[in-house]
Amino acid sequence: GGYFQGSHYYVAEEESTWTEANDNINALGIGHFVAISSQEENDFITSIASILPPNTTMEGYSTNWPSAQVWIGLFSNIESGYTGIYEWVNGEELIYDNWNNMGPLGDPAGILISYDGWNGEEAGVWNDGLIDSGTTAFSILELECHSTNDDIDGDGILNINDDDIDGDGILNINDDDIDGDGILNINDDDID
Repeated sequence: GGYFQGSHYYVAEEESTWTEANDNINALGIGHFVAISSQEENDFITSIASILPPNTTMEGYSTNWPSAQVWIGLFSNIESGYTGIYEWVNGEELIYDNWNNMGPLGDPAGILISYDGWNGEEAGVWNDGLIDSGTTAFSILELECHSTNDDIDGDGILNINDDDIDGDGILNINDDDIDGDGILNINDDDID
C-alpha cells in the first residue's frame, strides 16, 4: 500500500472476485474500494499493483488477457441494467478514466487495472471484467485521511490550529463528538 494525496491505500492479502472484494471492504466499515480521479492517482495505484504476483484465475479469457491486474471500485451498476454506465462504489463522480484501446464493453463488470500492460499497451490501462465470472484478482482499499493541514469544518482555520474542529462552538478538549456526526468519540470508529 501507500499514501497519496490525502488517502492511504491497502492491498488485500488474497485474491477474490470483484463482488467478494467489495463485500469484504464494506464489512470493514471504513474506507472504500479505490476510486481514481486523476492520471497521477492511476499511476500511483499501478505502482502499488506492480509488486503483486500475477492473478491465478482469469476465467474464460484468451491467452492475451493480462495476468497481472487488480480490481478497483468502478463498476457497471446492476440497477442500471448493465447499460455501460460506470460509477464509483463510493458515489464519486467519474471525472477520469484510462480505458484500454477497446474501451469498456458494457458488461456487468468490475474494472481492473493492468499492471503488466495489455495487448502491447502501457501498464495502468483499465479493462472491464465480469463481476461474478469466477475471475479473481487482488483489490485495493482507499482510506481517506484528514491531515493537520486540512480544514474539516471549512472555517478557514487549519485543523492543527483549530480549537473547534467541527465548528459546533464546543472546544475540542471538551467536545464528546469532535467530528459532529452524532456518535460520541469513545464509540466512533470513524472520527474525521
